[in-house]
Amino acid sequence: MAKFNGTELSIQIGTYLSGVAITLNNSVSLSVNTSEVECTNKDSAGWKEFLPGTRDWSMSGSSYVDGDSAQGVEEAITAWEAGTSVVANFAKENTTDGDPTLYGDAYFTNIEQTGELDGAAEWTFTLSGTGILNSTAAV
Repeated sequence: MAKFNGTELSIQIGTYLSGVAITLNNSVSLSVNTSEVECTNKDSAGWKEFLPGTRDWSMSGSSYVDGDSAQGVEEAITAWEAGTSVVANFAKENTTDGDPTLYGDAYFTNIEQTGELDGAAEWTFTLSGTGILNSTAAV
């Protein structure tokens, strides 16, 4: 995979690779985790042992607030209020053949809007994945 600038990454919500882009981002992230199933025993010689357990994933980001720009915040709040899942895509904003794309069903579990004195208004969000995180190459 070729290197690319982090500003090219985006999170889209809706359907696979054709959703509403969450725009005006200043950061986006994807986190994948595995829980630990401890299996330390008397034969472990004082060393902790574990097996991999269940896995989970989440996407999060922060974006600037601009009332004159479509930015995905209305769609995010609508999905959160209804408790409906969305398909979340983590990919380059303008994908080309072979670019990796990670996607799956997720729920908005946190939406926050902030504004500081002498600072730009921002909103942050967290999408918690439900089920598998799929990986594919764009075509």
